[in-house]
Amino acid sequence: QVAVFAATLETLVHGESRDRLQAVYRVLGFLRSESLSEIEAVEAIRAYMVMYVKSTDLSSVTPREFRLMSSDINVTYPTFPDTEAFVHQVRQRILDDTPDSERNTWDTMLNVVEEVGERYGRWQDKECHDLKRQLLKMENLGTGRVRIQDFYADALNGVWQFGESVPYLRQ
Repeated sequence: QVAVFAATLETLVHGESRDRLQAVYRVLGFLRSESLSEIEAVEAIRAYMVMYVKSTDLSSVTPREFRLMSSDINVTYPTFPDTEAFVHQVRQRILDDTPDSERNTWDTMLNVVEEVGERYGRWQDKECHDLKRQLLKMENLGTGRVRIQDFYADALNGVWQFGESVPYLRQ
């Protein structure tokens, strides 16, 4: 039963990767049946990650909405350049074992985004630890709590991660 459950989860994850990549191709006007240029492939992978980190509803995003979302990604997600570097490394590892004629095909692009999905959690874990360190520095000593004014003071000083609403924090 555990093996069936694991296989089901894996199928769902791979399906999500495929659906997100299909949405990227649709938004960018690319065809699955054609191999992309290197510039287009990089653009598609970047678009994929924009949609991934923004948790976008893929079924309804329009090209215009995507352009707006993409244009402010470094503001809403300041560590996006690090994410891009991580994805570039994953892509390079896959391309090292891929014939030149297949570098930017749909299948290779799908392999890249699936591999990114498998590695992303472990890679992003460092960001979680950084957030924890920041919150511990703000802690009201020994209580395990951060005063609301300290929390928002950091948000006002450019620490983008600390901007949640008061009702959200209470919940």
